[in-house]
Amino acid sequence: MKIDAGPPPTPSVRTGELDALVRAGLLDVGEELIWERRGASHRAVVVSGGALQLADGRIFESPSGAARALAGYEVNGWRNWARARDGVRLASLRDQI
Repeated sequence: MKIDAGPPPTPSVRTGELDALVRAGLLDVGEELIWERRGASHRAVVVSGGALQLADGRIFESPSGAARALAGYEVNGWRNWARARDGVRLASLRDQI
């Protein structure tokens, strides 16, 4: 006897931490972010849902998670990542909402 369990569960969609900045019009989906550190320049793009996508394709829900993945230790990504077009830090943008 086969039991019908119904449709498979829908995976939960998690909202990235930048979503509020996107909804407030302070960041756009597709907007480039930059983090200059110790002579290295790291870049990411804001993706749908308010997450960050690094150049290697990895996606992170938080700026700090993306920074930690690049640095290898705990980093406050809000203070380090900035909009590439004008250099305004994410922490400053967050303070505006």
